[in-house]
Amino acid sequence: MTPWYATQPFGAEVHEYFRLLRQVTTRLQDEHHAYRFMLTIKLDPASARELEDRMADALRAPDWPESPEEAAAIIAEVANYVLERAVQEAQPRTDDERGFLCLSILLDLERALLSAATGATADKRRAVATSFHTLVQDLVPWRLVNKHFWTEALRRLHWAAVSTLLRLFDWLRGTYAAVGAENALTVAACIRGLIEAAGDSFLALNGAPRLLAQEFSRVKRAVLGELDWEGFGSSQLEEQLLDFVYASRQAIADRKPRSARQYIDALGISGAYQLYGELSELMHPAMASVVGCYGTHTVRDSYEEFIVWPSKRMEFVQDMCEKSKQIVSDALQASGNIALMVLGVLNYLPLEELHTKALEGWDLSGIAAWPEVAKLIEGAT
Repeated sequence: MTPWYATQPFGAEVHEYFRLLRQVTTRLQDEHHAYRFMLTIKLDPASARELEDRMADALRAPDWPESPEEAAAIIAEVANYVLERAVQEAQPRTDDERGFLCLSILLDLERALLSAATGATADKRRAVATSFHTLVQDLVPWRLVNKHFWTEALRRLHWAAVSTLLRLFDWLRGTYAAVGAENALTVAACIRGLIEAAGDSFLALNGAPRLLAQEFSRVKRAVLGELDWEGFGSSQLEEQLLDFVYASRQAIADRKPRSARQYIDALGISGAYQLYGELSELMHPAMASVVGCYGTHTVRDSYEEFIVWPSKRMEFVQDMCEKSKQIVSDALQASGNIALMVLGVLNYLPLEELHTKALEGWDLSGIAAWPEVAKLIEGAT
């Protein structure tokens, strides 16, 4: 007969979450989700310099108009010229690509304006800022830009939520397998990995379900291509998701990962970082990884004694699971519940590629924050 600790090493609460993750991730394997993201389209260096030079020449002109409308017309003339050049170079094939190109040019234009206005008078800088605000409303195809921005943001959100559930399940089932094999070091590694992964996912997804629910009507209009200048973005959410996907010690996309402490402290779970430190001692060359798992160490008055006791490792595993079960439970719910809510919200949006059939018909009301999120969505629809 399989001992209880091999099937429910962290108790009934965590085991129930394990069953939930197994059910969701098994069904996710039957779905096919592919995400397509555009890479940044930038002006070539020569065009970028020309844009900046033209802006600088316009600002140096003694007859710069006082009227914001006339000033906007000067900026628009330069911007349209550069935009036409950029379209010829990039040759966007779809509306999405054209919207993305316009947004990229807009950012280049803003940088050029800021650079060119550095030596201008305060009045002229104010005129430039007002003119730019007027220009972006008229020049940019905002319906395309908003559709592009939110479709990609929601794809990243779906990816983060799905990978959160898959990763949590893998760490947890790895722990279960290691407990069954009486492998103390692997148990410690999996608990440690689960806690850090939960913090990573929490930082990426925190606030996303509520943000989408509060702005549900506008997000819906955005992905349908119906949202104009009143459009909005969420740079914080975008940065969180980019950090989640691209953070790497090799500095992929210039995004370094946070420290383990930052990930774990984000969860707000008492004792989590202390436990992480103790588990790390088992992962690295240290006394704990030798004596703690495989023997005893006793200090007497005049000597110390080490006893190799391999069978002690199962006792060590049981103690480790008992000590960490509440933290593991809290970490799973802190990150896993947000991921489930994100997928639940996305199922309401008219973007079928991001619908998760694995959650269709599920009742998420057992998650404390879900009733409020669901109420906001219902109010928006």
